[in-house]
Amino acid sequence: MKLYKYSRYSEHLLSTLVKGTVWLSGPQHFNDIFDCQFQRTNLTKQELSELRILHKHRNSEFEDQVPLDCIADKSVETPPANMIDGEYAEISSFIWRFGILTLSEVSDSLLMWAHYAANHTGLCIEYDVEAEADLGNGSLRPVSYSTEYPTLSIYDFGVDILKTTLRILTTKSMEWAYEKEWRYFENNKKNTEIPSPFEITGVIFGARMKTDQMDTVKKILKGKDVKFSQAQQSTTRFSLDRLKVD
Repeated sequence: MKLYKYSRYSEHLLSTLVKGTVWLSGPQHFNDIFDCQFQRTNLTKQELSELRILHKHRNSEFEDQVPLDCIADKSVETPPANMIDGEYAEISSFIWRFGILTLSEVSDSLLMWAHYAANHTGLCIEYDVEAEADLGNGSLRPVSYSTEYPTLSIYDFGVDILKTTLRILTTKSMEWAYEKEWRYFENNKKNTEIPSPFEITGVIFGARMKTDQMDTVKKILKGKDVKFSQAQQSTTRFSLDRLKVD
């Protein structure tokens, strides 16, 4: 399948194209203040007991990064409020260490061209993506949209840290559903440049992008199997047409 990344024209963009890299942002830098928020749920004595048994018989690379005192301290039967607050602070810190590449299923969104591609003066990069492919250290997931925060319990987190974390990282407000977003994640990689996990197969230049800037991008990607086109304002509808560019 194809996924798309809208971007403004900048020296940083050109640098990533030259090096074949992408930038993974931390959730704290997103434009949605509700991103990666969650509702807390209570931890029962039975759940705490089950977690202690479970963690006694397994090891996980993630568990070492999120030490939960209520599980480790077996003298505690009912964790006090300050301990629970501390556990959720540890969980939040772990979630916010993930680096994220945001992508979209659509390349012709008027809103995203305006917001992320500097009022149509930027571009949209097309990536060839296999949803089930082996991505090494990374994970690729579609975003789901909701009217409520996702719930997070210490129990669910303890049973499957990665699954629970990715659910939090891929739930957004219904207000953003038009973006049809997908996210690529790597742990401990927030605000980091990494080799691109996907091949660029196309570049769509914005309707207002300067010719010399388009030429610069084409020069950088010369010799690669990349198709170039330019968005063009429709003369009859509130939409964008796409014209092939040599």
